[in-house]
Amino acid sequence: MKRIHTFALLTTIQIAAVFPAFSQTGTAATSFTPLDMDSGNRLLFNIREEFATSNTFDSLFLSTIEEKPSEAFPTALSACPEQMEMLDGGTAVLIMNRYGNTKINLKKNTVEWTANQEKAASSYSRTSPASASPDGKWLCFLRPAENLGAQIILQNTANGKEVVLSDECRNEYDRIPVKWAPDSKTVLFEKNGIIYFATPDSMFRPLVLSDDMRIIGSGSINCVSWTNEKFMLYVHDDIIYKIYENELYNRTMYAPVVGYGTIVARLPYLFDSGRDKLWASQDGKSFVTITGQNIVTYFSCVQQGLYFATVNAMFPIPASEGSVVDSFVYWSMDKKPYLWVESIGYENGGRTSSAYSIEKNAALKARAKNAGLPKVSPDGKKIAFASDSSFYVYDFSSWKKTAEYTSQAVKSFCWKNSSSLILGGNSTICEWNCSNLKENFLYLSSAKTACFSGEKILANDSSRWYEYIPETGTWKETTQSGKKQNSTVSNGRYRAYSAGSYINIRSLSGSLQTYPLFASDVQTKKESKKIAIVFDAMENADGLAKVLSDIEKFGIKTTFFVNGEFIRRYPLETKQLAFADIECASGFYSSADLLSPMFGIDESFIKRGLARNEDEFLAATGKELSLLWHAPNYKSNEMMRNAGSESGYTYVDATPLNISTSSTSIIQDVVDSLRDGKIISLTVGKNTGKENTYLTEHLDLLFSTILNAGWEICPVQELIKR
Repeated sequence: MKRIHTFALLTTIQIAAVFPAFSQTGTAATSFTPLDMDSGNRLLFNIREEFATSNTFDSLFLSTIEEKPSEAFPTALSACPEQMEMLDGGTAVLIMNRYGNTKINLKKNTVEWTANQEKAASSYSRTSPASASPDGKWLCFLRPAENLGAQIILQNTANGKEVVLSDECRNEYDRIPVKWAPDSKTVLFEKNGIIYFATPDSMFRPLVLSDDMRIIGSGSINCVSWTNEKFMLYVHDDIIYKIYENELYNRTMYAPVVGYGTIVARLPYLFDSGRDKLWASQDGKSFVTITGQNIVTYFSCVQQGLYFATVNAMFPIPASEGSVVDSFVYWSMDKKPYLWVESIGYENGGRTSSAYSIEKNAALKARAKNAGLPKVSPDGKKIAFASDSSFYVYDFSSWKKTAEYTSQAVKSFCWKNSSSLILGGNSTICEWNCSNLKENFLYLSSAKTACFSGEKILANDSSRWYEYIPETGTWKETTQSGKKQNSTVSNGRYRAYSAGSYINIRSLSGSLQTYPLFASDVQTKKESKKIAIVFDAMENADGLAKVLSDIEKFGIKTTFFVNGEFIRRYPLETKQLAFADIECASGFYSSADLLSPMFGIDESFIKRGLARNEDEFLAATGKELSLLWHAPNYKSNEMMRNAGSESGYTYVDATPLNISTSSTSIIQDVVDSLRDGKIISLTVGKNTGKENTYLTEHLDLLFSTILNAGWEICPVQELIKR
């Protein structure tokens, strides 16, 4: 008889990157490699990071060896393009990553780098989202704060001065809750379920109006959408309002008298301000909503007033390729809306992005694997996106491909003007003209190797050599080749070698000693900090695609306990789980409370229930469940666990967590209660807590917060073996 193993899962929560800076933590493999050392004790080294869904990047750094571990932050000589924004009217580009910001002045041909940290501390960090104004003079970004909160910062890109727009924002990594007016004179932002406006110039004056004098109305940032006619559309409940930009201050002051704005239309349903989305056409005469995360409706405002808007098209988001992760709307210059859908395949688990026209019969216009979000050119005539190893530009009206870039995989990009783009590739940052296809090198994004040549620094991106120009902080292509990398990096006084997730320095004269390059890597005895995260698929598949997307993004190895009710209700989603890179275990064939006095169960019932769940899963997917299980809602007794053990199963126990609180509070509670060996159980489906939202929308925040606290998320099987 197989011995039963019981593991206490102290937390079960219902749910509907942060990435390592100078350590090997969590879900990314991070390694340090010393490349070369000169007679002045300067050291070139690479930090290689390998992520589950992105390219491997070798970030090049320069540091000076000291007689003890250094407190100084090394200088970045390459810029991994995690995010990019055009600044200063298209004359500069800002490249953001976990290490800091690199600003390339295209006019002066200079580069400035600012570190995110004052010291090279071993921590887990992720690039916060940012949004530049259309004219590039202002930048909004999130700055993480305590208790999983964040500040919305407004920065003047010319002088770097900052003001806080909001200090009561939820920390997020995929979006920033702001929207810029096309003329860059006004920015809308969300705080605590209320939409505010700000004029950037006025926010830096000695006297600034209080927030309550700058209110648009209640709702999320998705309740407002700018037009090109100097007004916005704002939806409240089932009413669409028009609010002119030049009337904002007066209308806010007299809002109790004049109301939100001019009523232009009425919706045939109540708009959920927390979950639904609104996109207005350029002239504001039409708009599209996505409601319930699955219904697309295209409206026209035929007559102004409290009349129902005319429905031009209404259909569910196409999901033939897989379950939908997210969806967006883009308007072409001829005022036609197009739907961009991100999905995860049912059978192969692959990510697909598809573009559809929004009309009575949604027509497929384009499809790509592993594509990022598209961006429309400044003149509105082109739309571009990156996919795997290719970058595409389409004519936005005809959806005909007009240009393709294949020199390197593109990680991020931004439009410089209507014919040129700045591409952040896996090797270089370049300017690419999509009309004549000419490419101009700007900066290194990754370096395979580097070396000193006298006072010069040379680097190679695997195909070409570049010379670093310290006066301007730039690189230029050179015909000079660097020396072959030695297995030993030494200058006679010091030797540097890789210790995996950090670099050790060995002094070769004087006081012979070995120490880490950075003080933050001084080794102290650390307790094991490993946890596992598992998911329960019981009676609801809402949010499953988002869960799988975040799991893939972070590369987390996890287990789904699949209940028989889930298999019967959602055969396609069950197959999706079976073909994803996860472990599928048994959540029993029924979701009933087996400890209820209404039932009289015995060992035979448990054995037959486990066998039935195996058979139904096999029939739906063609695959077998792993031999882990738990009873419905983790309510079990010794007889039930013994019966499972006799059937060859290992039981995993859990205690449900009270979820009648906000998702942020749940995440903080989970992190505060972590201990080595703990297994966190999350249930796919709807959160019935006070926020009336899905915790799956904040799963990346949960993963990030756990990893930021120094915990390693490992497979549940690893903890079981312990």
